[in-house]
Amino acid sequence: MLLRMQDHKPTRIRSIIHPYLDFWLLGGASVAIWMIMSVSDLVRGGSTPLQTRFLQIGAAFSLLTLVCNHPHFIISYQFGYGRGFKFIGRHWFALIFVPLALIALFTTAFLSAESEALSGWIFDAPNAVLGFFGVGFRFGLQTHLGNEIMGWAIWLMYLTVGWHYSKQVFGCMMVYGHFDQYQVSALQKFIIKGSVFSVAIMQFAFLYRMQTSQAIGLGVQPGTLSNLTPLNLPEWLYTVSTISTILFLAATLVFVFGQNFRETGRWPSANFLIPWIALYVWWVPFFQQPEFTFLMVPFFHSLQYLPFAYRVGTPGFVKDRFYYAKITAHALGILIIGFMAFEGLPGILDQSFNLASEGMGALFFVTAFAVFLNIHHFFIDSVVWRFNDPKMKTALFG
Repeated sequence: MLLRMQDHKPTRIRSIIHPYLDFWLLGGASVAIWMIMSVSDLVRGGSTPLQTRFLQIGAAFSLLTLVCNHPHFIISYQFGYGRGFKFIGRHWFALIFVPLALIALFTTAFLSAESEALSGWIFDAPNAVLGFFGVGFRFGLQTHLGNEIMGWAIWLMYLTVGWHYSKQVFGCMMVYGHFDQYQVSALQKFIIKGSVFSVAIMQFAFLYRMQTSQAIGLGVQPGTLSNLTPLNLPEWLYTVSTISTILFLAATLVFVFGQNFRETGRWPSANFLIPWIALYVWWVPFFQQPEFTFLMVPFFHSLQYLPFAYRVGTPGFVKDRFYYAKITAHALGILIIGFMAFEGLPGILDQSFNLASEGMGALFFVTAFAVFLNIHHFFIDSVVWRFNDPKMKTALFG
C-alpha cells in the first residue's frame, strides 16, 4: 500500500502577537485615550472629579515607566550586545564608539562643573562660521562648561528621540505591510518616510520654541539643570517643517493609499495605519494635550516596542516545564536593571556628589544617565532592527 506524501505549506504569519491585540499595542490604545482626554480637557475646569483624575496621571505613569519604559531600553541592549562579538564588531560605531564617546562627554561635563565656559578661538571660530551662514546658535553661552555640554547632549537627545519614534512607526507599518501583503513601491516608501520624519522635525522645531523648564516629555526634565543653551533656530524652520508635514501627509493619502486602492482595490489595514495615525496624535502640536503629550507618549512608544521584543526574544527560551518560570525571571531581571539604570544608581551618585551648589543641578547623574540611554538607544535600534537581518526576518516573519 502506497502512502501519499502531501506537502503542507507553513502557515503564513499574519500578526506580531494577534491582530486584535496588535492594533491596541501599536497605537490604538494611545489614540483612544487621547480622544477621551481631549474631550475631557474641555470640561475639566468645571468638574472636580475630572480635575482630580488629571492630577493623578503623573503619579500613575511615573509608576508605569518601571514596567514599560525602562524595560524597553534594557531589552534593546540585550538585542544589541547579546548576539556575540562578531555582531558587535560589525556594528562597532553604534555599539562601541557611541557609548564611549558619550561617557567621555558626560565625564567632561562632570569634571568641569566649576569651570567657566571656554572662550577664545575654540568657540570663536565655529561661532564666526555660524554667523556667516546666518545661524543664530552660538557656543559658549553657559556660565559653566559642564552646563554647556549637558545642554548640547539634551538637545541631541530630543533630536534623536523624535527621529527614533518616527523610524519605529515606519518599521511597524512595513512589518504589517508584509503580514497583509500590502505592497508599497520604493517611491511610496520614500513618501511614507517623509510623512513620519517631517513630523519629527516639526516636533523638534516646536520644542525649541518651548525652551523652558516645562518643555519636557521624553523622561528628562531640563529644569533639573540650568536653562538649556538657546538654539536660536530661525523661525522659518518651524514654518517650513509644518508645511512639509502637511504636504507629505497629503502625498501619502493620495499617492500611497489612494493610488494603491485605484490599482488593487485595497485600502491598508487598520493595523498598518494605526501606528502612523498615532504618531500624528503624539507629536503634531495641534493635537497636543499637556498630560498626554508630556507623560503618556513615552509610555505608548515603549508599549509599541514591546510586542516586537516579545516576538524576537521569546524564541530563545526552550519550551520545557520551566519555560514560564524562565520568562518570569528574565522579566523581573529586566525590571530591576531598568530601575537601577534610570533611577537607582544615578540617584545614589547624586546623593553622594552634591553638585547643586556648583551650578550643575541636584539631579545631574539622573539626567546624564537618562540622556545617555536615550541617545544610545537610538543607535542600538538602528543596527538591531533591520529587515535584511536574517535573525530579525526569521523571528518576525517565520
